[in-house]
Amino acid sequence: MSLPRARIPRTARPAPQCLAPAVREITAACACVAAGLLSTTLARPALADCLPNPPGDGQTVTCTGPAPSSVPLDASAASGVTVNVNADAVISGSGTLMLLGNGAQLNNLGRIESVAPASGEGSAAVVAFGAGSTLRNFGTLTTAGPNALSFVSVGNDVELRNEAGASITITGDLAAGLLASGTEGNRLVNAGLITLSNYQGAGMFVQESNRATLTNTASGVIVSSGDLAFGMAAFGGSGHALRNDGSIETRGLASHGMLLNEATASSLINGGSITTLGGSSETVNRAFGMFSAGGQGNSLQNLAGGTITASGIGSSAIEVDGSTDSLLRNEGTLNVSGTGAHGLYVLSGARNTLDNRGDINTSGQRGNGMRADDGDSSFLNSGSILVGGRDAFGVYM
Repeated sequence: MSLPRARIPRTARPAPQCLAPAVREITAACACVAAGLLSTTLARPALADCLPNPPGDGQTVTCTGPAPSSVPLDASAASGVTVNVNADAVISGSGTLMLLGNGAQLNNLGRIESVAPASGEGSAAVVAFGAGSTLRNFGTLTTAGPNALSFVSVGNDVELRNEAGASITITGDLAAGLLASGTEGNRLVNAGLITLSNYQGAGMFVQESNRATLTNTASGVIVSSGDLAFGMAAFGGSGHALRNDGSIETRGLASHGMLLNEATASSLINGGSITTLGGSSETVNRAFGMFSAGGQGNSLQNLAGGTITASGIGSSAIEVDGSTDSLLRNEGTLNVSGTGAHGLYVLSGARNTLDNRGDINTSGQRGNGMRADDGDSSFLNSGSILVGGRDAFGVYM
């Protein structure tokens, strides 16, 4: 059995096994998506001792350490298993460290370290194969190497949680923190810290799924310093709800705070803070606070009290490209700076609505508060738009 790894669009740098075209991303960065398989071969011994292994239905596994290891743990054939990783336990290895079946509960209070093998097959700390499972991190998750993942779900109705005070650190390219793939009704929640220093990475990511809920709570922090990396993203499917009430910061080229890629009837909602610092050109490698590429009937909203700050050439606070019947709404504050930077922007599409009910502040030449290039968008403004710079406009159509 194998797992799909994070499918994240690439830039000019080569990515392994680039198979499927992505939507038309205005950055030239989304030429295709990287796809492949994670080996689920269980990892070699770690430092903690997890017993019983393998468990039977309904049993509780306790991981203590440091001690000689009987992990990796394979509980994929059992139902209703509870796994408790104690605070003194360290689980480390390449490949997949834990496999869980239906109705499993994982509570990590220790440290789990997933290292990608030299073969490039990828790795995962914990994988929920079955439906109805809950994975909770109260401690530390780290990944290193390409295609290395922390919590992964390939089952329906699974909840992946990084709790307050916990941390996830991602250092390998093409990797993600919380990931759901090919699922229905999954819930991803970050109340702690997710840090990414990789190329083509994502803090919270769903792909080829439907009705996923991604929440970065008021205590949640996602920080990314790599190019083409995202705080929260959903690729494909419909009915997704992504909400940020905490803090998201991206610092790389073509990196976005929140992203929908070819998703339909889905939403991006910000009630917290999003900061992007990566735009380098008016035509390529642009960075956005919120972005929807393709899709139909999506909603991108910055709520009252929410703030999006986009800095860099060609950056946008909220943008759509190739989308139809989508809503771009600001009720809070959008601060945008840089040449060709915009508050609300429709690059292409049809029947989209730009609605400003809050404050939009732009600085830089050719910057606009609200702009649409599709010729088929509706504009509503009951708020404030302040622009500064040559050839800059409050509303441009």
